[in-house]
Amino acid sequence: MNYTRALLTSIMFYIGIAVIAILLMEFGHFTNESNLFHAIFTLLSIPLVLLAAKWYFHKDSPPTAKKGLGLGIIVFAWVIIFDIIFRVPQQMSGSIVAYYSDWKLLGEYLFDILLFAYAGFEFDDVYTQGAEKGE
Repeated sequence: MNYTRALLTSIMFYIGIAVIAILLMEFGHFTNESNLFHAIFTLLSIPLVLLAAKWYFHKDSPPTAKKGLGLGIIVFAWVIIFDIIFRVPQQMSGSIVAYYSDWKLLGEYLFDILLFAYAGFEFDDVYTQGAEKGE
């Protein structure tokens, strides 16, 4: 696993989810606690996860579900670190436990980690080899 590339993927992913959240709160007039906000945010994060995984696996050969799961865990370890640095002090007055006690946020994280694993599975050459040959 290329950890430098995983860190860059994490940074790109974090910037992407920050942009999605800002756009939803500004133009969608949602609050961060809204169930609809979390549902739309999760749906909009699907293409972002797939693009980030595609970028990561572009130079990694061959991608597998295990590598995708590892990438997802590494990405979200960095996302948690970035959240602790940037978001927790602003939103929750520094309370990390209060920030991560939201089940919707943890559900989004788990969903995205599993989506990274699926992306590794989907981008695997073994499973798409027949489609390239026209079979």
